[in-house]
Amino acid sequence: MENPSWVLELLERISAHWPLSKDLERFFAQALPLLQEALGAKGAAVWLLEEDGKRLRLEAHSNLPPAFSEFFLKEEHRPRVGEGVVGKVFANRDTVVEHNILQRSDVPEHWKKLILSGALSFRTLAAHPLLSEGKRLVGVLNLYFGERRELSKEELRAIRIVASLLGGKIENQDVYDKLKRSRQELEVSRSQLAGLQRTTQLLSITGEKSLRELLDELSQSIGGALNTSALAIWRPTKGGKHLFIYTHKGLAERYVESFNRNPLPINRGNIVGRAASTKKPVFLSDVHTYDFPGIESGLSETLIDLAIKEKVLSIASLPLMVRGELFGILNFYFAESHAYSPGERHIFESVGNMVAIAVGNILYRDELKDSRSALMDMLEETEKARRTAEQERNRTAAIITNFTDGLLLFNEEGVLEVVNPRAEKLLGVAGSDIFGKRPEELKILPSFKRIVGLVEQRRKQEGAGMEEVEIGNRRVLEVARIPIRTGGELRGNIVSLHDITREKEMERLKIEFVSLAAHQLRTPLSAIKWALHMLLDGSMGKMTQEQRNFLGKTYQSNERMINLVNGLLDVTRIEEGRYVYKPVSSQMEELAEGVVRLYTEEAKRRSVKLEWHKPKCKLPTVLIDVEKVRLAVQNLIDNALRYNKKGGRVMVAVSYLQKSKEVQVTVANEGIGIPSDQHERVFTKFFRANNAKLVDTEGSGLGLYLVKNIIAAHKGKISFQSKEGKGATFFFVLPVEKVPLQSSLVGKRKVR
Repeated sequence: MENPSWVLELLERISAHWPLSKDLERFFAQALPLLQEALGAKGAAVWLLEEDGKRLRLEAHSNLPPAFSEFFLKEEHRPRVGEGVVGKVFANRDTVVEHNILQRSDVPEHWKKLILSGALSFRTLAAHPLLSEGKRLVGVLNLYFGERRELSKEELRAIRIVASLLGGKIENQDVYDKLKRSRQELEVSRSQLAGLQRTTQLLSITGEKSLRELLDELSQSIGGALNTSALAIWRPTKGGKHLFIYTHKGLAERYVESFNRNPLPINRGNIVGRAASTKKPVFLSDVHTYDFPGIESGLSETLIDLAIKEKVLSIASLPLMVRGELFGILNFYFAESHAYSPGERHIFESVGNMVAIAVGNILYRDELKDSRSALMDMLEETEKARRTAEQERNRTAAIITNFTDGLLLFNEEGVLEVVNPRAEKLLGVAGSDIFGKRPEELKILPSFKRIVGLVEQRRKQEGAGMEEVEIGNRRVLEVARIPIRTGGELRGNIVSLHDITREKEMERLKIEFVSLAAHQLRTPLSAIKWALHMLLDGSMGKMTQEQRNFLGKTYQSNERMINLVNGLLDVTRIEEGRYVYKPVSSQMEELAEGVVRLYTEEAKRRSVKLEWHKPKCKLPTVLIDVEKVRLAVQNLIDNALRYNKKGGRVMVAVSYLQKSKEVQVTVANEGIGIPSDQHERVFTKFFRANNAKLVDTEGSGLGLYLVKNIIAAHKGKISFQSKEGKGATFFFVLPVEKVPLQSSLVGKRKVR
């Protein structure tokens, strides 16, 4: 082998067979034995890269046992790129001559077992990458030697030259196959485009044609070019949730009847419904497989069997969009399974668009006929509408003029445009003096200052606002601002002025009456209390146990009356603004702990465990009216005990919130809780939850109202969390800063 002339002879012999075969299989069958014989190899094999680019498949071999090719037919046995001798030669683009194949750790065990079994016996493996003329890597050439073989430079050179020839042949064959396929596709596309051209010509002169005639023309033109077996237009049902076959060409009647008895739902579960819901073309290659990953066909077995029996095996569904709305679905049917090429898909989409335009023209033609007769009716209706609008405008003006409340209309710039007589009277101004003025001009009028402020404050806000305004002479107006919006844009504000002077006076008289009645009741109730107390103490002589029990119940009832009267007095003081405070610097944890001790016996009597969670370190002081805050804590603990369950717990804790610089008091129980639909009313006067009334019938419903107002007067906040049957947790926080307290709990009503 040292004479290089044998290399030339080998190449001449291989080249002699080169033009004899146009396919790789025959070429390899002729070339590999020659190469094997020239180099004295026991066998030869060619490995080519698979389409996924992950593994190499055995493309051809010479003088290798059947067990060799059978072994590598299985995908899991094929060498991966970068693994084993073949995979590494391919990945590294380098020649490898291996004498100890069984000693390599990267050779799979099942491959070693095949060698050891004797099915394939060789000592030396020479592997060389196959490169095309463009240096593209296409595969690997293997030569198997029965004995240990050291290859000379000439032999390696011969292998490289032959590998280059093989790589070039493979590349040329690929190019030839691609050209052949392209030529075939070109012929098909030419036929299809001819059909598309005929379709375009037919659709451009639809004139007075019906949808049925349109389908006939499509069947002859594009249907003939693409070899479809039938066409159909599906339309949505009246409810717009299903599709039925509206008209068709070439479908069996029982096929049509079956689907019209069972309209297809408009969803992604079937091909027609999928095209309708996504408004995009959908192509089904074979109804047997319904090849949409993860989606069922949505058809019954009976309908699928019918489609197969009637030769409706492949479907192209095209949405017909007319004026932006779904008119229906155009279906092309194939009698056999059909793989849609990109060109065909494009043609189908073009046909769908053209048919949609043609359908739109047909519909437009029908609508135009109706429009002609409706035009005069429209003109007449317009005149009627004009007269009606004028009457409505006059009616609206009359309503505004005679409206019992004052009305002001500000435009989007804040300029006053409308003032009714009632507003003039309430504000004591003439409309001519204020009409057309801007906010800064109106502010100089005393009666307008607060009203203009409300309009400016709320001008850029979303919702309406309401506020009570006193404008002099003890006249109180409820001023409501309602924004006017068109298409989301603010166009102005309507301000209504409702005189509530009389209502406020009645409210004041009511509060005074309740206060007077409570004061008058408290004196005799106190006298009754002391009289009963003396009787129970035995100061008026001995009594029987029955008499003592009777008087005890009377005493308890009198106590409840006194508590109710005191609660009413507190409420009237709150509403009159006379709930005066005596603030002092205090430790909240000390106050809470004192209240907890006060209720220890009451908790035992109710079989409830009262827990006090004392803070680990001293908390900052708060500026509070001690008696009022103590009353708030008492009310919360009393409620937690009263509405608990036997064996339940009440937890009281005080903590410091570093972030907000507030002291928080928490009172939680495991009792009956508060129904979720009644949460909004918890802090209102005289409110008691429905389940609370069943547990304790004698509550007044004033406790939490007082607690809220006490905390609010200290610049604090109160909230709660509760679920019916799962207990309730109340929190209130007080600021540690030394902020001046409100002189009263209730001032003028805030903007709502």
